[in-house]
Amino acid sequence: MISAQTRKSFEDLYIKGYNKEYPSIELVRLQKALFKNKNKKILDYGSGHGANGIHFLKHGFEVTFCDISKKSIEDLKKKIKKLKKKNSNFIYLENYSQLKENYINKFDVIICMSVINNLHSINQIIFLLNLFYNMLKLSGYLIIDTNYIKNNYKVIKKINKNTILTSLSNDNKKILKMFFPSNKKEFIKIIKKTNFKIIDIGHYSFKILNNFEREDIFTLQKS
Repeated sequence: MISAQTRKSFEDLYIKGYNKEYPSIELVRLQKALFKNKNKKILDYGSGHGANGIHFLKHGFEVTFCDISKKSIEDLKKKIKKLKKKNSNFIYLENYSQLKENYINKFDVIICMSVINNLHSINQIIFLLNLFYNMLKLSGYLIIDTNYIKNNYKVIKKINKNTILTSLSNDNKKILKMFFPSNKKEFIKIIKKTNFKIIDIGHYSFKILNNFEREDIFTLQKS
């Protein structure tokens, strides 16, 4: 499911120094509303620059950072060492068997932000959602967001109504195959193919000059 091209594109991104200092404000709000008990284990899946997971780490949670980029994991270990926070774990994700074998019923919360559209099909999304379901403890939460097909990503080639080839670079050398649900209704249908219960559907957006983004953020629960 994790293509070599996707892995290389993100590896190159972090080698070039991609970083963010601040967490998602929506996650901060959810933390205050839902996760008041700090004795919780959190998986930051697709942790990248780590700002989201670091926010939870600073607030007393045990955080496992997981990413397909070896460089991002290496950088995170250095960041967290400087913070002198010991309640952290790291997974360089090479294949999904790592998660299936070692992390079933492990987490109270899974964060999956700016990740799901990097998969290639509805079946892959369902597979990942079901994997998350098994990794969560009973009543655990999954926080996941998605963009839709009408977005600001440049289209190098349209594969079908939901799938495009795009690029993270201006020279179009690093091609990514990405899947986008058509709309909220379609993504809800995907979720309903799993056993997750939808607790909330929110959204966040911005528009600055020619750049814009609008994503829905779903709070799901294992029941």
